[in-house]
Amino acid sequence: MVRMAAMVTEKSIERAASPEALLAGRRLHASGAVSETAGAYAGAGGFVVDDTGTEFDVWVGVQNLRLVGERDCLDDAAPSDAAQLCAHAVALALAAIDADISWAPGPASQADDADPAAALAALTAAEKGRLLDTLLRQRPELHPAAEELAVTLLAAPSTGHRGGADAAAAQLRDETAAAVELALQTLDINTMQAGYTPGRGYVDEYSAAAELVQQALEPYERDVARRLSLGLTDAAQTIALGVLDGLRACEGSYDGDQVLCYAGEDLEDYAHEVLSLLRKAGAPLPEDDDE
Repeated sequence: MVRMAAMVTEKSIERAASPEALLAGRRLHASGAVSETAGAYAGAGGFVVDDTGTEFDVWVGVQNLRLVGERDCLDDAAPSDAAQLCAHAVALALAAIDADISWAPGPASQADDADPAAALAALTAAEKGRLLDTLLRQRPELHPAAEELAVTLLAAPSTGHRGGADAAAAQLRDETAAAVELALQTLDINTMQAGYTPGRGYVDEYSAAAELVQQALEPYERDVARRLSLGLTDAAQTIALGVLDGLRACEGSYDGDQVLCYAGEDLEDYAHEVLSLLRKAGAPLPEDDDE
């Protein structure tokens, strides 16, 4: 394997970059603007932060015996010749020399044969989140569109407007109700911490059951608080209505082996925290106005 330090030197970089890009790249390198330098196919990849604080994803490598670079930026130092290294690529190349990173092509990757569309469709929710973070970091111009979509996603339209808005709000309410009902109906009675517990004293089965129900509702309380903090009161109210619907659906639909048997006669009372958040935000549910 040919090592980078033996194949590429500062002279190689000087031949591949304009004097302006070379000077700017050396300054970026000296200031520590390059991070996460690592070997990539026939070269090196990493991130370079410019004077404005913007981070760019950069690759530099050898193609056809020439030192070339790719980046998610447009560099004024080489506006007319894409084959010339920009300042960011110069800085990365210098950092790669310091790290003695190999320029030799690595083994063929199975990713080369994978279907990109199928891979995108197969991503988990967590992987989609990481993908979005990476995409917005590499393509900052997409931020405004992503921000608008985020608001659209979190804002359940108020009822009484367009038919589509009513349907979207109804869907959010129904999905919340179904999720709450499932969470409560599947609480494991074996996790009830009833009896004497060191540090807590004696806990009866009713208090232990109430604690499990409250814990199951905490994600929805956080969701209501999150949407209220964004000023999305319609969405917060819709979530609250879904919580109430889910609690009502559980009434009387359980047997003696379920946690809900010990949770009390009026399960709607467990929505008090959600309703309190709405009242404090000045957006109580209509049926809650008199409280």
